[in-house]
Amino acid sequence: MRTLPAQLKGAAVPFGALLLLAFAAKSGWLAALDHAARSSLVSLEHPVLELFFRQVSFFASPPVFEAILLVWIVLALRRGQPRFATAIAFSWLLGMVLQVILRLWVGQMRPAIVLPPEPTLWQLYDLRGFTSGHTFHSALFAAWVWVALRHDPSPRARWLWAGAAALALAVGASRIVLDRHSLSDVAGGWLLTWGVMAVVLARRAWSP
Repeated sequence: MRTLPAQLKGAAVPFGALLLLAFAAKSGWLAALDHAARSSLVSLEHPVLELFFRQVSFFASPPVFEAILLVWIVLALRRGQPRFATAIAFSWLLGMVLQVILRLWVGQMRPAIVLPPEPTLWQLYDLRGFTSGHTFHSALFAAWVWVALRHDPSPRARWLWAGAAALALAVGASRIVLDRHSLSDVAGGWLLTWGVMAVVLARRAWSP
């Protein structure tokens, strides 16, 4: 049986990279890179492309993925898979707790947003961008689709996983194109998902 440090060894890389990225964002070292990435993507702006990304951002929002994960948890419980249901719930909860901590600690504002003189607690969280909630939720969903289907060799399973991964990438790109988040916010969301899943999947008993 693996010890706890050995179990968490796989999470060291993503969480280490996330910590470095968070420190760089907090220090303002990524401002030029974020601006360059945003300018490059915005320069590709086209009415059809903008409409596509707006629809992706709207229909692939955190509440939508939270509802999907909740339904998945209920179905797993009904199928006699309580550990799998617990793993999904734990991954979401851990990710959300870490996201709140990162947003409050890093303090990186969303693009073109200025914090009000007397912000509410919600504004202190929501107007800060590191990490992107849309990116985390879509990537977490894609990760669990992969976990559920990784032993299924059928073409249908491969298409479902590819679709979920493509959606996660599109959601991340949409946040930059629509000027809702910076590149570092989106990269942080992907690293957060990687780290959370590494922690969860270290317990093999939680896999379906």
